[in-house]
Amino acid sequence: MPAYLAPWFVPQFFKNDGTVAAGCYLYTYDTGTTTNKAAYQDQAMVTTHANPIVLDSAGRIQPALFLDRTSEYRFRLTTSTGTLIDQWDDVGIDSYTTSGTYTPTLTNTTNIAASTANLCHWLRVGDVVHVAGTVDIDPTAGSTLTTLDLSLPVASNFTGSGSLAGTAVRSLNGSVYLAAVVLGNATADGATIQFYNDADTGNRVWRFTFSYVVL
Repeated sequence: MPAYLAPWFVPQFFKNDGTVAAGCYLYTYDTGTTTNKAAYQDQAMVTTHANPIVLDSAGRIQPALFLDRTSEYRFRLTTSTGTLIDQWDDVGIDSYTTSGTYTPTLTNTTNIAASTANLCHWLRVGDVVHVAGTVDIDPTAGSTLTTLDLSLPVASNFTGSGSLAGTAVRSLNGSVYLAAVVLGNATADGATIQFYNDADTGNRVWRFTFSYVVL
C-alpha cells in the first residue's frame, strides 16, 4: 500500500520564540506513545527518514515527508539537546481510498471436490474493505452443507463470524438460483462461503460480495 504525502508537503517548524527550528529534532511515533513509527522519503516507502529527523537550517524536513497510511502518528519536536518544544498526536488523515485486484487462496473445507479462484476486485475506504468476485465450486454431494474458505486482500484480525458479512449466488442455466451466506472466519482470519447445496453437483460459478473492517 503506498504512503500518503504529509499535509504540509515539506513541513517547516518553529521554536516557541518564533525563530525557525534549525537543527532541531522531530521524532515520529505511533500516536499517543513513544513507540517509533517510520516516516518515509518516497511514496513507495522504500527509503525511511532517520528517527529523529534533523531539521535543516530553515527548520524544514528534506526531502519530502511521506507517512504510512495504516495508522496515525505522534510528532515530537525537541531541540538538539532534547528540550521539548511541542508535540502533536493524531497526525495523519482519517480516511483514504485504495483499491486493487487479487486472487484469493481457497480452502475446500466441507463437501467440495474442487474449486478454482478467479481474479477478484477490492476497494478500501478508511478501514472498511469491500470485495467482489467469482469462484468456481464443484460440490462433492447434493443436499449437503457446503463450505469454502477464502483469503482476504487486506489482512485483518477477526473476532468472530460477524466480523465480515456478504452474500453469494449461483445460477444454473440462467434460471435456477442458489444463495449462500458469506461469514468471517476468525480462526483463519478469512472469509467463508457457506450454503446448503441442492441436487446439482456440477462445477458452477459463484458470484460474491462481502465487506469487513480492518482490525
